[in-house]
Amino acid sequence: MIRRLNAEATPDRKFIPADMSSQVLSCREQGFAIGKVGFGSIADVAAVLLPNMPESQPLAIGFVYEPSDQIDADSLLRTLNEAVCRCVEEPAPAPVSPLFEGSRQPMEMKHG
Repeated sequence: MIRRLNAEATPDRKFIPADMSSQVLSCREQGFAIGKVGFGSIADVAAVLLPNMPESQPLAIGFVYEPSDQIDADSLLRTLNEAVCRCVEEPAPAPVSPLFEGSRQPMEMKHG
């Protein structure tokens, strides 16, 4: 994916693949990423890796936001970590009954 992003980037947005790979590895080892989204976007990101995912298919969850003095990225990261820990450590909630029977026929829409 890194090679593809770099190949499709405009000349002024190209990066050194080895440097980017090093940054990605660092994020993986830390379990989080925080900072600029990149590629000319004004957005920042705070994201954490989800635990218990297959090694070859890591998955992250995060916030993408417009930087502001009112946003504390470290607090966003703590919030994400706490939420992920709660989801992993606490038992799943009781099953929820569907509001509608699956056998119900869909409503017919008439135009005109």
